[in-house]
Amino acid sequence: MLQVGMGVVLIFLAFLLEMVIIEPSGIYSYSHYGYKQFKIGLSREGLLREINRVIAIRHILTCDSSGPSADLKLTSRRSFEMTEDLTRSHVWICQGKKKVGFLFQFQGDRLARVLRLKVRFFEEGSFPLFYQCQPGIYQDMDGYLNTQTVHGVFYGDETRQSE
Repeated sequence: MLQVGMGVVLIFLAFLLEMVIIEPSGIYSYSHYGYKQFKIGLSREGLLREINRVIAIRHILTCDSSGPSADLKLTSRRSFEMTEDLTRSHVWICQGKKKVGFLFQFQGDRLARVLRLKVRFFEEGSFPLFYQCQPGIYQDMDGYLNTQTVHGVFYGDETRQSE
C-alpha cells in the first residue's frame, strides 16, 4: 500500500515538473525543422492532413495580407477540407480544445514557420496573435518575436543563446 502511494506521488511530481519547470508558458517558434508532425516544407495539403489528425484542433482562421479571409469551424467529427481560402492565405491560425494554439506561416505553397502557443490549464493569458489576424506582424515575424522575452536555454543554435 505504501509503495502504491509513493508511486502516485512520484507520478504527480513528474507531472508538476513537466507543467511548471520544463516547458514554461509562451510562444514557441519553429522555423528549421518544425514541431512534431508539422514539418517545415510541408505542402498545404500535407499540413491539412496532419491538422486533421489532431482531434483537438476544431477551428482554423485563415489570414492574407489584407486581414481575415475565412473562419472555418468544425462542429462534428468530420475533417477539414481544402478550400480556396486555405489555398490562397499566407497564415493559418488553428485553435482547439485544451488551449491548443498553432500559427502556420507559408512561403509560397510550403510551410515556413510554426508558432505554438503553450498556456497551462490554470493560466489566463492574452495572445491576440493566436486569435485574430495581424498582417503587419506576419510581414516581420522575426521582428515581432525579438520584442518578446527569450529563454535562451530552449534554443539549440548558438546565435539565439547569446541574446
